[in-house]
Amino acid sequence: MTDILCCFDTEDFTSCRAADAILRNAKLLEKHGIRGNFCVVGLVARQLLNWKRFDVIDALKYHEIATHSYGH
Repeated sequence: MTDILCCFDTEDFTSCRAADAILRNAKLLEKHGIRGNFCVVGLVARQLLNWKRFDVIDALKYHEIATHSYGH
């Protein structure tokens, strides 16, 4: 058996479209039973709340979340 680690840097806090990419990746991995590691910049987390992207926040709950600085 081979272990693979899937890590994603989530850095773009300037475009709500970036949240769509996070959502797609999170859901795709979960669909296949894979837990990813999403390295979230603090400003992205804040923007997800500002954009009311609770769909993204909920999708990330299945995965491991790591910090990736505050403002990058």
